[in-house]
Amino acid sequence: MKNGEFEFKGIVKEIFPIKTYNKKDDTQGRILSILIVEDVDKYPKSLVGAIFKDDLINNVENNLSEGMKVTVSAEIKADSYKSKTGDLIWQSKVTIFDIKAEQSFSSRQPQQRQAQPKQEQQPTTSTMRAGVVTEDSGDLPF
Repeated sequence: MKNGEFEFKGIVKEIFPIKTYNKKDDTQGRILSILIVEDVDKYPKSLVGAIFKDDLINNVENNLSEGMKVTVSAEIKADSYKSKTGDLIWQSKVTIFDIKAEQSFSSRQPQQRQAQPKQEQQPTTSTMRAGVVTEDSGDLPF
């Protein structure tokens, strides 16, 4: 694995609704975020990662469900930008580029995911400010 890439094993706890965005070339892209939690009894770690590749989004949407054990290959990247007040803001992004389920995508029968009610807080990226991680939803105090 390259520097910044890692694997994370756990259970899919939530598959968030697909969001769309405008790419630099004026086409529309899709993002699917997934919450994965380690399958351990004490102090499980959690990961929210975003998927940008259409073929992987389609596989997840049609063949992955909450509760499945998976191993994701991902990369972490930090970016900065200047806020409206001129402060330098750093954020870390986790991008998932591969998912392997205990039961492979090809061996499962495709299933339709049931539409879930939209939730107010749907974290997709985390922001690091002075050592405190906050979610992008803006509603969280930490």
